[in-house]
Amino acid sequence: MAQIRELSRNAWHAVLTDPTGQTRIAARVVGAVARLAAESVPHVSVALGNGRPETRAGQSPSPTEIAGAAGEPATDVGVAGSHVIIDVQIAVDYGVPIAHVAQAVRSRIIEHLVAHTGLTTSEVNVIVIDVLASPPTET
Repeated sequence: MAQIRELSRNAWHAVLTDPTGQTRIAARVVGAVARLAAESVPHVSVALGNGRPETRAGQSPSPTEIAGAAGEPATDVGVAGSHVIIDVQIAVDYGVPIAHVAQAVRSRIIEHLVAHTGLTTSEVNVIVIDVLASPPTET
C-alpha cells in the first residue's frame, strides 16, 4: 500500500531510487527525450502543438518547444515509478514504409530513454498523423 501511495504522489514524475536518494524526472522531460529520439530517425518529423510538424531530422528545434507547453501535445507520457509509457505523434515522408519507420522510432525512443534517464519503457505507441511530401531535389 505504501508503494501505491508513493506512486500516486509522483504522478507527474518518474522516480529512480538508489541508496543515496531519489531522482525525479518530470514527465515533460521524458516526453522531450522521446521527441528528440523520434526526430533522430530518418524520414520522421514530430508533430508539435496543434499537430503541425515543427522540425525535421537534422534540424534543431527551438529550445522553448522541446519540453514546453507548445510541444506537449506531440507526446503523452504515463509514469509509474521508473516505468514509462510513451505515445508519440509523428509525420513521415511520403514513400517510406510506415511500419518500418514506426518500429525504428519505437526502438530509438526505448534506447534513448534508457541511455539518458535510466527509465524502463513499458510501451511505446507511435501514432502517424501525417505524410509529408519529400522536398524537391535540386537539379
